[in-house]
Amino acid sequence: MTGRSKALAPTNDSIKPHRRAAIAAFYHFVLLPEIAHTIDEMAQELLRQISPEKPLAFAELRFGELNVRPPEGVGTIRIAVFYPGCETGVERHPNSTQFLFSVRGIGETRVLRGEEWEIDRYGTITDAARLEERWHVVEMGVWHHSVAMGQEPWILAALHSADRVEDEYQK
Repeated sequence: MTGRSKALAPTNDSIKPHRRAAIAAFYHFVLLPEIAHTIDEMAQELLRQISPEKPLAFAELRFGELNVRPPEGVGTIRIAVFYPGCETGVERHPNSTQFLFSVRGIGETRVLRGEEWEIDRYGTITDAARLEERWHVVEMGVWHHSVAMGQEPWILAALHSADRVEDEYQK
C-alpha cells in the first residue's frame, strides 16, 4: 500500500447522489425473502469455513438457481465472510463497480484516492435503515481493501456491475 491513511471517517462518504436510487433498488433486492434466505444459507456455510488460520471465505451466488432476477446494474453477487480482525489484500476490479452490503457485523473499506486512503466504517448488528449504515460503493478500477472491525464475523454481499468480474491484486 502507498500513501497515508486519514483518520477514521465518522460516516460513510462513498454513496454519491447519482448512486442513491440504484443502491435503494439493490437494498430492496437483497431484502427480498428468497434472496435474504439464500445469502443467509451461503453465509452459514462460509462461517463454518473461517478460522484464525483461514480468516476469509467467499462464494458466488448463482442467479440461475433463483426465481428472482437481479435488478439492472447487478451482474454478479459474491458473499464474503471475514473472521474478526481479517484484512483483505489490496484489490481492484477494472471492469466493475462494487456495491458492498453489510449483511451482519461491522467493518471498514479503505479506498485509495490519489495518494491517500479514504476510510469508511459501515455495518450493523441490527437492521439499520440508512443506506450509509449498510452500503459502501467502490467505483470501477479503484484500489481498495476491507477490514472486519467488530468482535464477531463480518458478512458482506458484494454486488458487482459486471457479469464476469475481473480481479487485480496489488503486491
